[in-house]
Amino acid sequence: MGVAVPAQLGDTIGRITSLKAKSRLRALGAALVSNGIQFYVSIAGGSIAWFWTGSSLGFSKKLSWSISALLITILIGGILLGLSRQRLLNWKSERLWIVKLKKNLAVVKHYSGKDLTIAFSVGFIRYLVFVTQFTMAFILFEIPVSTLDTISSVGLIYLVKTLLPAINAIGDLGIREFTALYVFAPYHVSSEKVMAATFLIWLLNILAPLLVGVYFIWKYKWSVRYA
Repeated sequence: MGVAVPAQLGDTIGRITSLKAKSRLRALGAALVSNGIQFYVSIAGGSIAWFWTGSSLGFSKKLSWSISALLITILIGGILLGLSRQRLLNWKSERLWIVKLKKNLAVVKHYSGKDLTIAFSVGFIRYLVFVTQFTMAFILFEIPVSTLDTISSVGLIYLVKTLLPAINAIGDLGIREFTALYVFAPYHVSSEKVMAATFLIWLLNILAPLLVGVYFIWKYKWSVRYA
């Protein structure tokens, strides 16, 4: 579901539908917190990369300032949203859809600051794993860029991928490759090596989990049909 549906919506749907409880929708708040943390971590890491190497991309001053303002707004907005989560969920309204939405998001109120800090730490570690993996892929193909600049470039790639989610698995590959080629263009890196590294990451992180997921879906349907 995460591969088929963009903007992390598929992850949320997949997690909720995989639960066997009758009140599945009450897990919506937990799924949104999880996805929200991953989104925020990617924006934070990408922002560091942007302020480190963004000037080398050749954007106009106006566009660069706009991107910087957008990233800062998202970062500040995320903090404010986390601090005011209980106040927002305690907001009273008689509209039916708001009442239902608050009911399904009620679990968010039970997360303490410590819980969110731990979750954010785990999300940050997950982000570091992906960045390290991508950096190692570029090193494997002997791309002549310093390790620090490679890490920063990977952060920019994931930033674009976060802000511009793909429609499907193939679209994810296109966004990743196009962004990688653009980011590494100032370093005059061979496009074949950049595409090979990004394709390797796509195989490991997208195609392989997709095939495993298809197998388990088929196995589940088969067991239900012949149980």
